[in-house]
Amino acid sequence: MTLVQVLPILAWALHTGRLPWPGTARVRGRVPWVENGESPRVPRAVRGAVAVLLCAACGIFAGVTLVSPLTQRASVPGDWAVVACDVHQGDAILLREPGVPNSTILVDTGDSPELIEDCLARFGVHRIRLLVLTHDDQDHVGALSAVAAITEAALVSPPVAEYIPGSEGVAGASPRPLLQELEEYGVPYRVGVEGMRSDDPGVRWEILAPEPGRVVTDENATSLVLLASAGGLTTLLLADTGENEHRALLARGVGLRADIVKVAHHGSRNQDSRLLAATAARFGLVSVGAENRYGHPNEVVLTAMRDAGIIALRTDELGSIALRKVAGEIHAWSVRAPEETGEQGREELRDLPARSGSDVGATE
Repeated sequence: MTLVQVLPILAWALHTGRLPWPGTARVRGRVPWVENGESPRVPRAVRGAVAVLLCAACGIFAGVTLVSPLTQRASVPGDWAVVACDVHQGDAILLREPGVPNSTILVDTGDSPELIEDCLARFGVHRIRLLVLTHDDQDHVGALSAVAAITEAALVSPPVAEYIPGSEGVAGASPRPLLQELEEYGVPYRVGVEGMRSDDPGVRWEILAPEPGRVVTDENATSLVLLASAGGLTTLLLADTGENEHRALLARGVGLRADIVKVAHHGSRNQDSRLLAATAARFGLVSVGAENRYGHPNEVVLTAMRDAGIIALRTDELGSIALRKVAGEIHAWSVRAPEETGEQGREELRDLPARSGSDVGATE
């Protein structure tokens, strides 16, 4: 956009002689009249340079505002089932059954209205059947205002002790800001707990945690853990759960196997690596911001994923990531290329089928 503004100024300076062209004299100030009533002719080379600069400015403007966005959206696979939106340091996961209109579920919103709006527009989402807000942290619910108008209903996590009268020495509970915001926007909601499920046409899901009646003071510990099935893919979404919650899931022996796992807490070290192995997942989505101050994703977690045979797909490297199942194979698509892509160098990840470790070297 800087070039769009600078190039016309250069063209004007050349045309008026304020910026001299090689071999021509510079015009000093304004000339109110000319001899013989003839205006000085602008040299042909200068007129050509002016035309090139103006055309370049128009071309850059059109490319940035029209061509590039349309090209990117046209390249998005139309039959995607799972999308990790790039909302920087936050979570926003889309799930849908490709053949069922208006079946889209959005799990968390991230903290940037602009980023979540861009992701929804890119993947053609105009209506959200269910908005799942896994817990109340800003990086998961901060962009609620951007999606409330197109949301039919919401599912929220149980409250922490602060919002429960009589819990943890709390005499009078504080009003829960998230619920107040949902009520303000007129979005109906219910509180999710372990055992809740939906078998409606479209995305089928089940809540694996937290268990009913559990009262904690840590927002992350209340995170809703979902096992969802869409487009032939099973996805385990771990929100911001930590090691204690992972141990509880493993101890209860609930079904954890999935094709895709949304790695907990942006790849924080606070997790049990045995849970990753128990999923037997092919891909691990790491929703994380570039150069974040938390050091996410932690190298210990990335190593655990490699040891478990899980291919890490990171939004800080790939941008928004879409997955789908085609002829029994999982295909991954991303907005941009990672910094390093194995044997294919800096080739972009485009519809790369997941058959074996060597076949998906561009994502490892």
